[in-house]
Amino acid sequence: MATLFKRYSEEMRNAQRDRIRSRGKWRYILIRGIFGFGFLAGLIVLSVELFVEHHRLGVATVLIELLVWGLSGLFYGWWMWRLEYEDEENER
Repeated sequence: MATLFKRYSEEMRNAQRDRIRSRGKWRYILIRGIFGFGFLAGLIVLSVELFVEHHRLGVATVLIELLVWGLSGLFYGWWMWRLEYEDEENER
């Protein structure tokens, strides 16, 4: 029976953390924060407003919501970097 989640060894996890850290903070914030959280959450909210609540969405509404969610993704990415990698940077 196949496992649902792949188990990574400590070495593999450390290698992945090193690879993420070597690519830099701003790339992490852009990929994981803005695109991975902010815009994705914004698109989900816009989809709910459009398809479930049947709101009419203008271009300005979509742009404002994506801007707000993008900024929240910027904050989220920065916060996650701070929690995950900033202590390691200070130790080096």
